[in-house]
Amino acid sequence: KSKNKNAILSVSLPAADLENAYQIQPIRSYVDLFVVCAFDFYGENTTYAGPISPLKSGGKWWGLDVDKATTEYLASGIDPKKLLVAFGYYGAEWVTEDFQTPS
Repeated sequence: KSKNKNAILSVSLPAADLENAYQIQPIRSYVDLFVVCAFDFYGENTTYAGPISPLKSGGKWWGLDVDKATTEYLASGIDPKKLLVAFGYYGAEWVTEDFQTPS
């Protein structure tokens, strides 16, 4: 920014930091925009079929959803004005064993 005052630093974050790989506190003053990728909660890497971007899990799905991810990142110290939640505009076709939830 000392060379280009219009420069923007953004950081892409997963919906769930399951490995505790991201330390928000040390970088939050340098980052202009944190982008939470709130999609692929279920997909190739999951055992069950499920929603791609569940806003609230409603007790049917595992404990993480877009609402909880947003709340946790805000609690980690991200300024709400610097938080952007991105959703994927796509669907998925699941091959399941039956019509029970989860399958």
